[in-house]
Amino acid sequence: MYFLLVSSPDVARQLDGNVAAMGIFQDRADAGRQLGQRLAHLRGQEAVILGVPRGGVPVAFEVAVALDAPLDVIVVRKLGVPSQPELAMGAIGEDGAYALERSVLSAARVKREELQSVEGRERAILKDRVARFRTGRDRVDLRGRIAVVVDDGIATGSTARVACRIARNLGAARVILAVPVAAADILARLTEPDEVVCLATPPRLTAVGYHYRDFSPTGDDEVVWLLDAAAERLRNASSTADDRARTQPPGASRDGLPQPAGPCPGGHPPVRRTWNIGGGGDSRRGLVRRVPAARVGRAGNRGFGPWRAVLNQRPDAGPLNV
Repeated sequence: MYFLLVSSPDVARQLDGNVAAMGIFQDRADAGRQLGQRLAHLRGQEAVILGVPRGGVPVAFEVAVALDAPLDVIVVRKLGVPSQPELAMGAIGEDGAYALERSVLSAARVKREELQSVEGRERAILKDRVARFRTGRDRVDLRGRIAVVVDDGIATGSTARVACRIARNLGAARVILAVPVAAADILARLTEPDEVVCLATPPRLTAVGYHYRDFSPTGDDEVVWLLDAAAERLRNASSTADDRARTQPPGASRDGLPQPAGPCPGGHPPVRRTWNIGGGGDSRRGLVRRVPAARVGRAGNRGFGPWRAVLNQRPDAGPLNV
């Protein structure tokens, strides 16, 4: 069965205002937080969040935090048209998954030799990426679980189709495709996922990046860091739960705040999370923010040491019930 869920109020307002072409989302983390809210019904339902590297992983990380779920990757490579590399004519993925966009191949008049050349180059990159992202960590078992495939957006649908096929082949009982933005006509043609969750479906999507104010490239090091941080968050949550079960009475409060492992490459900014407190038009907000406890290295080094949790609240907000 296929579902299409569209829109967060903020996104809807921007679409209605005909400004959907620029900056619906602040960045990938913001898109992930909004997507996590739309997927809240999956919390506690044996879901596994699967980010599509590289840009889909920062989005997926926030979804995994929101759902308190494990994070993994499904490595897929787009096959770009030789004369326009950003336009996908197909995609390849782990375990031999493959998809071609026949209409794009025809319109761009891509020759067989050109397709083979692009595919050969991308397969080499795919192999390197799999080794980079899988080294030192086991693939999360998907058998009998809900696989939530997350990317930062969908333009042609090639990578989404391949990623969903991989998740299905790995034994997922249900495959959900979750993206911040996608073209409605592309989503309507997807048959691989059981369900699609999308926040914004602009009538004309020329490029996914137009819908982000900050669409900076995501590097391999950041992907690895996010995977490590997500794994440590689950380990900490598990050990904390065990400790509390032994030492605290029933009903004791819990913070559940993730503690990323080590400094993030490239000076990754603090990750912010915001909840609306109360319903309807209530404007009170509680902001849980992870900020660096100490900087490390020489002056000017943007790397961060251990993180600590800080709770900021507007003075007029009243008690928090997060």
